[in-house]
Amino acid sequence: MFQNEEAPPLPLESDSSDLVWAVSVFTHITGLWAAWLPSGLPVAPSEADRVGMSMLNHGRSWDEGGPTVFHSEWWIREHWGRAFDIGSVEQQGVMLGPQWNGQGVVMLRKRAAEITAEEFERIDPSDEREIEALRHNLRQLHHESLTAREAVNWLQSQGATENLTGIGE
Repeated sequence: MFQNEEAPPLPLESDSSDLVWAVSVFTHITGLWAAWLPSGLPVAPSEADRVGMSMLNHGRSWDEGGPTVFHSEWWIREHWGRAFDIGSVEQQGVMLGPQWNGQGVVMLRKRAAEITAEEFERIDPSDEREIEALRHNLRQLHHESLTAREAVNWLQSQGATENLTGIGE
């Protein structure tokens, strides 16, 4: 057993594992997701079609639950399908109970061809789903920014400003 760092690779020899089972990993990776993909066989969540790949609470500390990332099925097929064969997509995942509704699972098998993180991230500007996902992400970012600004304003009104340098400005 080991604990990995935020950035790849895992502290394992290549081809040292027959199966890796990880739950609730790609739901929390924000900036380095594409760097992790070439090195494994991920099991990932799926989400509503409109989001593409969507992040909430980017930069949130792990003590507060960390960031949350959602993936649409089409987005996984389009982006992750560049280096993986899509085995199955299940809308309901391995977690049981109503609180996990929407925690779908995708099983992927790595192809022999290697691609770069940039290739995973590349969008097709002629794909209307990509454009709508970007619009959704912008609306979400604006909402989070407004919420953060309101929280900072409230904290300032309460006199709690000593640790807020640069936040909400």
